[in-house]
Amino acid sequence: EPRLPSGWYAPTSEPPPRVWVLRPETRAAVFGLGAGLLVLVPLAVWSQLGERAPITEPASLSISFAPPEPARDTSIEVVNVRTAATSATVEPIIDAAQQLIKSGDVIAARTTLSTAAAARNPVALFVMAETYDPNMLAAWGARGVGADAERARALYAAAHALGHERAAGRLQSLK
Repeated sequence: EPRLPSGWYAPTSEPPPRVWVLRPETRAAVFGLGAGLLVLVPLAVWSQLGERAPITEPASLSISFAPPEPARDTSIEVVNVRTAATSATVEPIIDAAQQLIKSGDVIAARTTLSTAAAARNPVALFVMAETYDPNMLAAWGARGVGADAERARALYAAAHALGHERAAGRLQSLK
């Protein structure tokens, strides 16, 4: 019965040797794998260790006991916290929400706008109303987003009451 040659071993007409004889292609593949592991694994480990911040000695701690300086100005300034807090922080929230709307994620835009709208910012209320306005959702081609005309009206009305100019026009289009 003839012997079938294996794909990994060199076919010979002699009796099989005691040690396996690998084909030259197999030897080259094994050598390449071994060399790659010997070079690439240490290189990858070294590059990962190189990205960490160097370990430094702790800074010395010095404590001085000096008496506190007396307060120079004792007047109290009254600030509208709601307006002061929202004027600087609302613009990035509105920008982020508008980017989400452009990418088609209206629900995430609603969630993003909820804090700014709760602070009674007219622009945030207007943009939030747009996310519920059935006309705007249709214009954006939003799918799977529930429209709520009553909520949109309430938000447009609140934005209009706080001075947003375009809210009145949107209120008219919802009637």
